[in-house]
Amino acid sequence: LLLLLLLPAFEALSPASSPHHERETFEASLVQQACYGTSDVEACLSRLHTECGPELGRHGPFSILHAAMKTTINEALRAIELVSRFTTISANLTSTSGPVISESLRSTGRRAFREQTALHDCIELLDLSVAELGWSVAEVELMRGSPRDARQHGNVVAWMSGAIGNQDTCLEGFEGTDGHTKDRIRGSVTQVTQLLTNVLGMYRRMHSLAPLGHPRNETAHGGDVGFPDWLSPHDRATALSLEPRRRKPDAVVALDGSGHYRSVMDAVNKAPDHSPRLYVIYVKRGMYQENVEVKRKKTRIALVGDGMGKTVITGSRSIMHGWTTFRTATVAVTGLGFFASDMTFRNTAGPQNHQAVALRVDSDRSVFYRCSIEGYQDTLYAHANRQFYRDSDVYGTVD
Repeated sequence: LLLLLLLPAFEALSPASSPHHERETFEASLVQQACYGTSDVEACLSRLHTECGPELGRHGPFSILHAAMKTTINEALRAIELVSRFTTISANLTSTSGPVISESLRSTGRRAFREQTALHDCIELLDLSVAELGWSVAEVELMRGSPRDARQHGNVVAWMSGAIGNQDTCLEGFEGTDGHTKDRIRGSVTQVTQLLTNVLGMYRRMHSLAPLGHPRNETAHGGDVGFPDWLSPHDRATALSLEPRRRKPDAVVALDGSGHYRSVMDAVNKAPDHSPRLYVIYVKRGMYQENVEVKRKKTRIALVGDGMGKTVITGSRSIMHGWTTFRTATVAVTGLGFFASDMTFRNTAGPQNHQAVALRVDSDRSVFYRCSIEGYQDTLYAHANRQFYRDSDVYGTVD
């Protein structure tokens, strides 16, 4: 056992470096851990063996972890298929014409509107879990050759931890409904959570065998002007230099028509998908009454305004109007690497309307610099993943 603890990498658990029975015992325990607490352990084990056997053509702890992650992805996809059967109304809930859509959905009753909104939330959140697991699979594969990389380890833990919480948010959205639909999907959704919890536990257990090293070429920057270690030196410099006078924007939004767009959502929609470089949207001074969503495919987006209280995006959705808390956000950000500077995000629903989010963030490695976030209840919904706020204000009366 002492030999196992000294091994530098996951794959080092092999007959050449440890007793055969110890390796088999460790691998068998990983397999059992992968299916622990699931509704049908035998079915889970069968799927895991299918993934781990002829398809991958590899043996050892790394292959078991890989197979468990793929099994979890497939379970999440099955959950999406199940939830989709209950969506009877096709609507883009993030359209700039939110009030019109709200009225069309509410024609079936507030309870039905809430249920359909919750179902759409579930599909989006389960899809995000699939994506975060996919990113983790790719990162774990990279760690085969460099298991001591702290940055890759941080990515895997952040993404899988974020994915675990998505399903809880899905089910919370059904508060205020009759609960029938929630009961029908609950088993499938909670199964995904259990599998994700198991996979993260397996990963942590295996990774404990390989002590972490420092992120390459970044150890000297950990305390750089108060930024977190996970933010690269390039992004730290970027966060401090986003003003239009210092950096030419890719798009300009202006209410008076002097820019490329009159609404922020239009500018975001026209931004490139899956961008590897920062796409800067300069939002000129003004009061923008709209709901904005930066979807998962809109990566590396930056919203830059003219200052707190000068460039304002404002909305008034709340749970009392039939929305889920998740969907009340005036601005919701999911795309990786989002930046915001010199902006105000506001929800004016008022304290009598309870949960009403001004800003919801799922974007990993996102940065908010000199921003004001204003509301009453649940003003800032830091839903998941790594976020950094500097020189910013958050206002509210509850939570």
